[in-house]
Amino acid sequence: FSCPKKEKVNKEQTISKVLSNKLKRKVRGNYVPRKAAFTLAEVLITLGIIGVVAAMTLPTLISNYNKSVAQTKLKKFYTTMNQAILLSENKNGDKKYWNFITADENGNSTNEDGIPIAYTKESLENFYNKYFKDYVKVSKTKFRTNSAGKVSLDLYFADGSAVSVSYAGADYFYCLNGKYLEDAIKTTETLTGQKCFMFGFYPKGAGGVRGKYFKDRGIEPYIEVDWDGSRDGLFLKRTNYTKLIQLNGWEIPKDYPLKL
Repeated sequence: FSCPKKEKVNKEQTISKVLSNKLKRKVRGNYVPRKAAFTLAEVLITLGIIGVVAAMTLPTLISNYNKSVAQTKLKKFYTTMNQAILLSENKNGDKKYWNFITADENGNSTNEDGIPIAYTKESLENFYNKYFKDYVKVSKTKFRTNSAGKVSLDLYFADGSAVSVSYAGADYFYCLNGKYLEDAIKTTETLTGQKCFMFGFYPKGAGGVRGKYFKDRGIEPYIEVDWDGSRDGLFLKRTNYTKLIQLNGWEIPKDYPLKL
């Protein structure tokens, strides 16, 4: 006769089994452990904290989003228009020989109403139809006349942006949203460098320092005639701000003077 060997007891398994049995008895006795919950005061405090954090971070998020949109659209416009120029040159020859109509057949620079020929509908329409119409995709076109009787040609793009072309096809006032073109005076004075940006197309050259800057080139960020060639000089006028962005790789620089 031999005694059975005692099984080795696992202490951890035993404790776990005891606790499991106790839990089962409590459940069978309709005892349900109480779940943790937030009080109304705790919920209100949490919501208040979330609101404060949102109020602090939302302006930054919006600003960063606006910058991103501006950067993307500006670079896209610049690339699209200059690609169109390259395509047009295959049919119409070197851009420096294109006809920017600033005078009539008699050499007059103004029409009978005293409006500069460069700002007439005929001048802009002829330029656009010949050099750009077949090479730039637009959702619609619209001629607009300001209070001085000068006409501009507005081109609307599929992404919602638009550009106002004036001075015989040489000046381009590009807006991130087409609605800003509806009031030319307001946009020019208050939104340049924020919602709208200026470009120029002077492949034959232009007056002052712009002669060398624009000559033999496509559409480029606009600069004033008194620009000294330095980056600091670009801060003097809002019309120069597009150039600031281009110099920074089409990204809004940290020292950009306006809030987008």
